[in-house]
Amino acid sequence: MTITTNYSAIGSIYFYQIIEDIIRIAKLNEGEKVILDYGCGNKILDSKINNNKVLNYDLDPVYSDFSSIDGLKFDYIVLNHVLMYLTKKEIEILFKKIKKINSKCHFVIGIGKQNILSKIGKFITFNFNAHNETVSSYNQQMEIIYDNMKILNYKKNIYFMTDIFHTSLI
Repeated sequence: MTITTNYSAIGSIYFYQIIEDIIRIAKLNEGEKVILDYGCGNKILDSKINNNKVLNYDLDPVYSDFSSIDGLKFDYIVLNHVLMYLTKKEIEILFKKIKKINSKCHFVIGIGKQNILSKIGKFITFNFNAHNETVSSYNQQMEIIYDNMKILNYKKNIYFMTDIFHTSLI
C-alpha cells in the first residue's frame, strides 16, 4: 500500500498548516540551505520553498527524484509524518545514515499524535485508511528523538494532532 498524504482532500487545511509550520520553525526559506524532503509524496514542501533547493526523496519511486539518499548532500532533512511508518530499529539506522552523510544536519520532524482527535479527523475527512500502516507510536518516536537529538525549536499541538521538532543529532 502506498502511503501518501492527499493534499486535495477535505483535511488539506491541516496538512498545509503543518507544511507552513515546518518552514517557519526551521526557517527553511531563509539563508542558503539544501533540504532533503524524506517521504516527499506529492512534493508540497518543494512547492512552498522559495529560496532554497529541495531534494525530493520517497520510498515510492513514483514520487522520488532519487533512487537512494546515498551520495546526496544536504543541510536539513524533513521527516513529516514519516517515522511512524518505521520500526525503532529502522529509525535508528536512518539517523545513523544521516549522521554519516552530514553530522551537522538539522532535522525537522513532524509527528502525528495518533490520538482520539486524529481518529475522528480521519472519519470527518473520509480518510478511513489513515494510520493503518503505522508501526511506531508517538511515544516510541519521541523516545528515539530524546535519546538521539538536541531539540532546537518546536511547535506542539497543531490542531491537537501533530507536533513539529527542529533538532540536531547529539
